[in-house]
Amino acid sequence: MQRFTGKSVGFLIVKIGVTALFVVLANRSIHIADVSWIAGRVEPLHLALAFVLGVAGLLAQAARWHVVLRHQGLHSDLRTSLRTFLWGTALAFVTPGRVGEFARGLELAPQHKVQSVVAVFVDKLFAFGGCVLVAAVCASVQMVRHGTLVVGNWSWVAAFGGPALLFALLVRGKRRWVQFLPRWRIVTALEEVPGADSIDGSRMLVLSLLSQTLLLVQTAVVFSMFGCSGSAALILAAGLAYGLMTFLPFSIANIGVREYSFGMFLTTTGIALNGTSAAGAALGSSMVILALNVVLPAAVGLVWSLLEEPRSTGPAPSEVR
Repeated sequence: MQRFTGKSVGFLIVKIGVTALFVVLANRSIHIADVSWIAGRVEPLHLALAFVLGVAGLLAQAARWHVVLRHQGLHSDLRTSLRTFLWGTALAFVTPGRVGEFARGLELAPQHKVQSVVAVFVDKLFAFGGCVLVAAVCASVQMVRHGTLVVGNWSWVAAFGGPALLFALLVRGKRRWVQFLPRWRIVTALEEVPGADSIDGSRMLVLSLLSQTLLLVQTAVVFSMFGCSGSAALILAAGLAYGLMTFLPFSIANIGVREYSFGMFLTTTGIALNGTSAAGAALGSSMVILALNVVLPAAVGLVWSLLEEPRSTGPAPSEVR
């Protein structure tokens, strides 16, 4: 079990404060009547569809984690990969700075901790890459549709396109720029990232794009439940919002940041609000996404891991790199 030092506790306190600040900023226009309206808009059919899409997206992420483990030489069946992925979700939810998530694979190879941590790094890198690639596409489509974006015409295209380009160069094997970075362990880990021209790398990329696409469709369904309309615009707003959240990892489980990002792009992508406010739709949607994609998987992962005895399935000696 992770030990909380004074430094980590201090970081947690700061993060709670930042979360509270974003919650206040994002929801300052929300009134009691809006909360009642949000509760009244929850509809079983939309909620069920969002749940199914969330499960599908989670399975795609767990499948990517399974591929990453195999690439790192860490043996794991699909069931164990899913359990450890959910366990990582729980650890990320309850530890300062989501650092606990890097312990999700330790039980698979206790004698090779570096490999398991690098596996999480590779998995998170592909998740980040899928997010910024999709966000860059959404920003470009939004530019073509409306010719403008909030904070200038090209701001979001550049903000998402730059990291997306670096990620594309990384997985395409064009890694000369890595040599100019400090030789920290996290930098040398980049050299272990599989290229998209390999079987494992291409699978990780496809699963990342699939999980991100499912997330956007799920979020669009939730937006529509809270009175927003325009399918294409809803998907674009979701893609831009999640791209922004990637660069604002300051709050606990993106609480506050999610509402802020949703609210920003619900008002700038040509979405018809149909009598609702952007702030109300953003808060309601954020609460549903938080429950379906964070709290529920974390709870399942916590209970599953506590009930099941961990089994070490570390790499065979010949496969340890």
